[in-house]
Amino acid sequence: MTASPDVPGFSIADYVIFGLLLLVSASIGIWHACTGGKQRTTGEFLMANRMMGPIPVACSLTASFMSAITILGTPAEHYIHGCMYSLFGITYALVMILSAELFMPIFYKLKVTSAYEYLEFRFNSKFVRVLGSATFICQMVLYMGIAIYAPSLALNAGIKAVLWTDVFQLTVMVAGFLAVIIQGSINVGGWGVVMERSRAGGRLEFA
Repeated sequence: MTASPDVPGFSIADYVIFGLLLLVSASIGIWHACTGGKQRTTGEFLMANRMMGPIPVACSLTASFMSAITILGTPAEHYIHGCMYSLFGITYALVMILSAELFMPIFYKLKVTSAYEYLEFRFNSKFVRVLGSATFICQMVLYMGIAIYAPSLALNAGIKAVLWTDVFQLTVMVAGFLAVIIQGSINVGGWGVVMERSRAGGRLEFA
């Protein structure tokens, strides 16, 4: 597929940055495969021996939820339908607080590695655990077809590599978001002009 004549293709600088992104992501996986405990135990492989700090774990979770759908779909949703979608941020904040205060302490104290393990423990039924896992698998099979975006994760060698790769990728994504917002605002005359045009075009409607 060739690029549209109105859309510039990758420059040398773009290829260099893209190559560095893949190189750093792969290097994190190789480093953790060749050093440390090398994920010899289940606890090391799945939970990093519970030794990772909150920042890389939080960054990894955030990056995991940021798919191509989020990056491409959210701006389009705002442009077409206004700012109603941004109210999701309020619900996300409430859900995160409730999860951190209500569910995570229970999982941590029970030393379970997944919600499915908790289901088996709670209802004393292997069937409930398998049913929950199967439901999630079906949902992810439908979702991954259009949302997978990080082939570098295939190069990981355990949870530590995944976490630090996600931290790096989240940093790159946030830097990209900021670059687009700042440069785009400068190109049109400043943030005030952006907000004024958005208001005039009805893009700031919340209802």
